[in-house]
Amino acid sequence: MKKLLLALFCFATLLGGAELTIGSPAKELADCTFIKGEQVRIAGKNPMPTLLFFWSIGYASNQELGKMIAAAQSYSGKVRIVTIGCDEEAKLREFFLTKEIPFTVVSDNKLVNVNAYLNEKEQVPFCVILTPDGTIAWRGPANKADAPLKEIIGGKYDLAAAIRIDRYKHALADAMTKKDFNQALTLTDEELKHNPENLELLVFSVNLLNKGLGKPDVAQARLAECVKKHPRNVQLHEIYLRYLHLLRQHQAILQEIDFIVQTFSDDLAALQKLIGVEISFPIGELSAEALLRLGKAVNGVKTFQNEREHALALLLYAKILSFCNAPAAALNAAMQAKCHLHDSKEIAEVERIIVHYQEILRLSRELQQ
Repeated sequence: MKKLLLALFCFATLLGGAELTIGSPAKELADCTFIKGEQVRIAGKNPMPTLLFFWSIGYASNQELGKMIAAAQSYSGKVRIVTIGCDEEAKLREFFLTKEIPFTVVSDNKLVNVNAYLNEKEQVPFCVILTPDGTIAWRGPANKADAPLKEIIGGKYDLAAAIRIDRYKHALADAMTKKDFNQALTLTDEELKHNPENLELLVFSVNLLNKGLGKPDVAQARLAECVKKHPRNVQLHEIYLRYLHLLRQHQAILQEIDFIVQTFSDDLAALQKLIGVEISFPIGELSAEALLRLGKAVNGVKTFQNEREHALALLLYAKILSFCNAPAAALNAAMQAKCHLHDSKEIAEVERIIVHYQEILRLSRELQQ
């Protein structure tokens, strides 16, 4: 969790200020050579959207180039693809000599165009998508271009929202550079109004409050409020649990566990996931009481999809009981789990677990004597 919060806290400082932002008109390709396909203009109006694919000879780029060639077949007649190679012209000509490429290939050997469209923090392979009127609609890593491209082709892309988000990122980068955490929080809170279920933004705002402004109690209250508003959001509970452990708020952890048990008493998958979160902390940060409450909730689930699922729930309960120094109860739960299994390999594995718990129980009794 500490690494996650730190990464989210720092991501705004890594946002460069690309000269060509979303919503701005495209720049015409300049000082380049068309080595495959017809020479095209990209600025101004065009009959269809344009995908600029910035690329260089190398493993990662080759992987994305292959995907782009495959995608070009499905996009035929719907989008114009222009591949802009960032290597020397001679190398690109040799590379494409025997390859059938269903789109235009440009050599940008002086890097005039890559420098115009990408900022210093961005790397090829990289894509920029233009609307038919020549407006930059989307920009980002090549492996994430498919979804927005489909929306743009289908007329479902929200350009206004994309412009708003892009402006938020640049304003946020400026605020973070100046270490103006109050302004950064104001900007993030405004963006959260448009997208209240964006957990990345939520965690970022929490981290601003905690690390930037030194208000951990306010940050905790914000997360608690969100959990109450969205009680069935398992990921939100996970974030809140991790934050409470980060602050070592033992009593608040128990209160959150009770809320989880109440909310997900009928949801085995959710309980299993949150047990996984709770049990992932170092020994010194674990709460045996919290784990036991979650274990009892799993044991109390009434409906299972099949007997195997019931057995897995019992085994999880046994694991928690063993951790909580109740080897006899753990052994009993494991023996119950065996009764619900029919696969011989799984039965054999549970029998090994049973032997393990029997040994723990024997040693525990010896220590008590």
